[in-house]
Amino acid sequence: MNPKNCLKLFVFFWTICLVIFYGLEPSRAYADTNNIDRISGSDRYITANAISQKGWEQSDYVVLARGDDFADALCAGPLASKYNAPILMTQPAEISQSTLEEIKRLGAKHVIITGGTGAVSEGIEKTLKESGIKEITRLSGSNRYETSVKIARELSGTKAVLATGQNYPDALSISVVASKLGMPILLTNRNNLPDQVKEYISEQKITKTYVIGGEGAISSQIESAVPGAVRLEGVDRYETNINVMKNFETDFDFSHVYAAVGGGPKGNEFADALTGAVLAANTSSPLILVSKEVPQYTKSYLKTKMTSAARITGLGGEGVVSLNVLKIIAGQEETPDGMLEITPTSSVNGNTQTVTLTYTLASAMDNGTLEYVLPAQITAAPELDKIKIGSGGEDSLMAKQVLDEGRKLSISGITAAAGEKIVLTLANKTVPGVGNYAFRIFADADGEGDILPSSGTGKGAKTFISHATELAGISEKLISYNRPRTALEPKGFVIHSTASPGATAERIYGYFSSGDRQASSHYVADWTEIIRMIPESEVAWHAGPTANYRYLSIEMCEPKTKDPAQFQEVWNRTVLLVAEACVRYGWNTTDNVFSHYGISMMYHETDHTDPRGFLESYDKKWDDLLKAIDNKIAELKENIY
Repeated sequence: MNPKNCLKLFVFFWTICLVIFYGLEPSRAYADTNNIDRISGSDRYITANAISQKGWEQSDYVVLARGDDFADALCAGPLASKYNAPILMTQPAEISQSTLEEIKRLGAKHVIITGGTGAVSEGIEKTLKESGIKEITRLSGSNRYETSVKIARELSGTKAVLATGQNYPDALSISVVASKLGMPILLTNRNNLPDQVKEYISEQKITKTYVIGGEGAISSQIESAVPGAVRLEGVDRYETNINVMKNFETDFDFSHVYAAVGGGPKGNEFADALTGAVLAANTSSPLILVSKEVPQYTKSYLKTKMTSAARITGLGGEGVVSLNVLKIIAGQEETPDGMLEITPTSSVNGNTQTVTLTYTLASAMDNGTLEYVLPAQITAAPELDKIKIGSGGEDSLMAKQVLDEGRKLSISGITAAAGEKIVLTLANKTVPGVGNYAFRIFADADGEGDILPSSGTGKGAKTFISHATELAGISEKLISYNRPRTALEPKGFVIHSTASPGATAERIYGYFSSGDRQASSHYVADWTEIIRMIPESEVAWHAGPTANYRYLSIEMCEPKTKDPAQFQEVWNRTVLLVAEACVRYGWNTTDNVFSHYGISMMYHETDHTDPRGFLESYDKKWDDLLKAIDNKIAELKENIY
């Protein structure tokens, strides 16, 4: 990627840059929150675009709803799921450029508008047609109740949801279920079932109606007037949310949970949950409604359904769904535990050395317990390995403390003051191969027998990295700026070149680490070193909004003058780094390794063609680089595994 082209990219593709920087708002990085992320933007419209980018590579259909009123969007989820389409938001009079860009990125040919021209204007229809949308369908009625019926007629089945048309929170709870099961959401007044809704229920021969909310929202008279009524309610919107999940829990997969705000002072804090409901429905994931706190009944229920490995995704920024709320949902609420450090942090495969885990208590422990979960390749052994608590002496591990063939330790009876260190020494450990080896600690932090994840030891957060021999000199210098700190589950590697002849890895590091460049990379390689600037578990801004959230990246530095020897060193380092990643993640060059040019052609979100020109200037082709990576993958596998 050419740093000089960043300004050009901003000028000509400013909308894409806004999506990168604002539409996918970075979340703060905590060592214990690698299973926590968020999808957010500077407003509900950009958040909806970000949700779309997260869930859809392509979609023929888009559902477009008004973003400042809940009714039409509330009913749109099942319709969007029918067409496997995202819900995008617009203001009534004008659609934003960023939303138009998202429709273009999706390659959508059909847009379904929910609501009349007062909700989504005719001018927006005209703009959509001018942008190339071939088919626009509007589903609207004389009011929100008739509109809900018009949307319902696009669906089928004998079950329906009945929600109040006066407010939105209760129906948010069932939006994922309705979307997943294709049940229409019909709106009603509290005491009068609209005629259009009555007709629909009769014509469709509905046999079961889920009435959402208490009698303060929908009266008992209406409940008795609809077929097969099942009322799902709670003392408030949050308990209603849990009771809906309890009723449909066999339809949910609790390995991934979404969280969205259930209300707020403005009374219109609904958009993130509605647009996110379709994304959650795609993976049968539940949607948890939260506020500034998480009710006890919510925590108690989730504790019975979720494991410590569950992934939690917040919908909306820190000011809407705080990190602490997400940690509470994950069972990682702040507890009087501590922080874990590993020394050394990396090694060369095959080396034998001592690994030390130092755990610093944040608060005192009184007869507490620590549980260590170790990687299978670096296990503990009784008598050989040792534990030291605070200022006490170093004791050998006892057989009763070492469980699961050394992969688990349980150290009980710990009494120590805040700030004291507990040091586990694992002596003479040989790492058998290239890879990332994760450590976790769980603590009985409150003395009541609840084992909770300890700060700094979340999934994959603390890892001992083993490199191939040639990578022993890799250095890590993490940048502060241009680092979104958003969780990444990488699916491949994008290779760039700097197009800045003579710029060393150190100089590129300085470029990315100063000011708001809106561009960055995981790695940079020159003829003397490789610098890791962003952890592989975090997003970097290097190839457009879609690729950023899927791929790792490396910048190949270009020698100042044509210097074959320096070029070969850059080539060798790049080949080894990418090949090693392919071994660690189980990737191949056909499906997982791309040039920036290839990404530009794939997603049409950038116009860069690197590193092809750089390679060709040294009589190399992209296919030559892929072949070299293939050969190195085979070599690593043969020599290590």
